[in-house]
Amino acid sequence: MDAENFEPVGVPVQYEPDDFMRFIRQRRSHRHFKSKAVPKKIIQQLIEAARYAPTGSNVQSVEIIVVEDAHRKRILSDLSVDFFAEAGAKAAEQLRTMPVESRTPARLQLEKMVRYRNNMLQAKSVGYDPIFHQAPVVLMFHSPLETTTPKDNCVIASTTVGLFARTLGLESTYIGLLEIAARSYPPLAEAIGLPTGHQVQSVLITGYPKLKFLRHVDRNPIKVRWD
Repeated sequence: MDAENFEPVGVPVQYEPDDFMRFIRQRRSHRHFKSKAVPKKIIQQLIEAARYAPTGSNVQSVEIIVVEDAHRKRILSDLSVDFFAEAGAKAAEQLRTMPVESRTPARLQLEKMVRYRNNMLQAKSVGYDPIFHQAPVVLMFHSPLETTTPKDNCVIASTTVGLFARTLGLESTYIGLLEIAARSYPPLAEAIGLPTGHQVQSVLITGYPKLKFLRHVDRNPIKVRWD
């Protein structure tokens, strides 16, 4: 750590509650981006925001892989699709042995995997990237597993980055599919090249949005128990 970076707090930054709530609600998942590169200086600002995100026991163990190269993104996307294609084929085979009327959680999960497979293969067949959605920047947040709250640390960091990105004119969305595939498919894990003992815990794509949402969306009220 740099002793000179322990700057005086000064006057606390104040936001009007309604303005901040509106900022939170305006954050939407974006999957359509302009074909415009994000300057490295801007990406470095995103990384700096992640640096100050809190971590369990202050371990500060979050690391980030930044992927901008189109060929590299294509390799990782193709391997992710390969995983879901294989998993979807196995799921379809299992479904053939299950009673059609059975609506168990296991069956619903298998049906979901088959849908993933079909949708991805269809998208890929027409030249669309079903994993990264042609985003200019992919951020993979990873951490050692043998540390305090590795998943929480990475998700907090990626959420911080996603919100901060909006102040720079960027939008983003989370790519849980890559996270799932990276944990379950050795060829993808090898291609990512994580340090020994690390695991991808959160993935964010970001870029300049092609579309603009005109309305907020509603959400289900949070279930709360007051004690």
